[in-house]
Amino acid sequence: PGLDALMNPFGPWNPDIAGPNSGVAVVAEGVIPKREAGGLGYGPFPQLATPSSATALYADPLGVSSVQAPDGTWSVYAATSTTIEKLSSTYTWSNVETGRTVTSGDDVSFALLGTKLMNTDTTDGMKAWDIVSGGTNTAVTGALAARAVFTMKNVVFGLGTTASPRRFASCDIGNYARWSGGAANAGTLEDGGGLVGGADLKNGAGVMFQERAIRGIQFGAGVSTYAVDKIADGLGCVAARTIVQWDGRCYWWADDGPWVLAAGSAPVSIGDGKINEWASQSIGRSNFKNLQGTVDPQRKLILWRIDQSRVLAYSWTTNEFSILPVSTTALARIATPATTIDSLTGTIDSLTGTIDSLSGTSAAPVLSALNSSRKYSTFTGDNLAVTLESSRMQNPVTSLVGWVTPVDDANMGTLQVGTADSLDATLGWASGSMKATDGRTAQRSRGKNIAFRRNVPSGTTFTYINGVTDIVAPSGGPK
Repeated sequence: PGLDALMNPFGPWNPDIAGPNSGVAVVAEGVIPKREAGGLGYGPFPQLATPSSATALYADPLGVSSVQAPDGTWSVYAATSTTIEKLSSTYTWSNVETGRTVTSGDDVSFALLGTKLMNTDTTDGMKAWDIVSGGTNTAVTGALAARAVFTMKNVVFGLGTTASPRRFASCDIGNYARWSGGAANAGTLEDGGGLVGGADLKNGAGVMFQERAIRGIQFGAGVSTYAVDKIADGLGCVAARTIVQWDGRCYWWADDGPWVLAAGSAPVSIGDGKINEWASQSIGRSNFKNLQGTVDPQRKLILWRIDQSRVLAYSWTTNEFSILPVSTTALARIATPATTIDSLTGTIDSLTGTIDSLSGTSAAPVLSALNSSRKYSTFTGDNLAVTLESSRMQNPVTSLVGWVTPVDDANMGTLQVGTADSLDATLGWASGSMKATDGRTAQRSRGKNIAFRRNVPSGTTFTYINGVTDIVAPSGGPK
């Protein structure tokens, strides 16, 4: 769109698309994609709020799990390289086990079967902790010292060992302690590289990821309890921590970017033509294995923690991405133990849940994190600061910009106009201008190539930011 367009949306954040008049956002930080009447827009995302009573996990987290007991109560566990710890209702951590020796590069993988929290790594082997009666985190005789564990159809699957990375095994139905006889099963895959992780896709279907292949699991097929078939060859998963399972779909990262798979469907790249090239340069392919994924059902987002200061957000309703500048050491859906509002820091008005849902007994998992100090935190603070920047609009003649109206309901922040005379020249950004009483911003810029940048400070209340409109030249100037 050019200057004469009625509306110039920021557009989707597709950094892999370059060039003028592309209609994509060059920057989309501190916001999440959302549908608007006129197309794609952006909505707010909250900062982290940390309970004042929270204490730090002993060391950097290597796995976080929220599990529900038969009586409906939730509990939260986290692993480090030497411990497994449980989160209390006052947001402090207590040891379930110490003295672990997790191999560098490994995570601790968790899965729940009945009241047993299965936990495994390739050094300490598979163990089981009773989330109701407690006791001792006990080694499971006969189980693999698996790299990853998951459950489906009342069966525990262990995937990969140091000595046999393509080996998988499953326990007897409903019996985590029985790994031979009955319906217990095991096998070694003939190709595809080491096993990485797995997920339940609902209705008896599941998936096992390898380094260079994907295997489907289907219960009730064939002569045994389940059948295993290859559904992708050459396409794999870089690390279990990137896998996010939600409502019959599985999202993960391969060595070229993020993908999604639903039962009975072929894998689909969700980053191709959008963010894959950017990810290769900004994250680095060798670092894809460090991405840590989780789901935010409330906002319909899949999120991957990129590093200590950035999170990549993917909206499955819009099929678009954005960047959230938040500082974390882990990102996960974490149950909220019993608490009072008095123990939370931040602004009560900005909390995304109700007071009732955050107080009293333990509540179901919500999008949470361990902050930069490894303390339990929830995304219930004030809105993040926002930066949205449009792609260049190229015009055949030099244009003057005198007034621009931001299409958003944020009453704070500034709009900047960037200009350049040629496509190979760097944009020069004018000082930002705030909205006048009529919603317009006064500008004084001139160039053949023009872009717009919206800056909104943290703590600003708004519901949408879509783009700019009513781009008007100064009185008497060329348009």
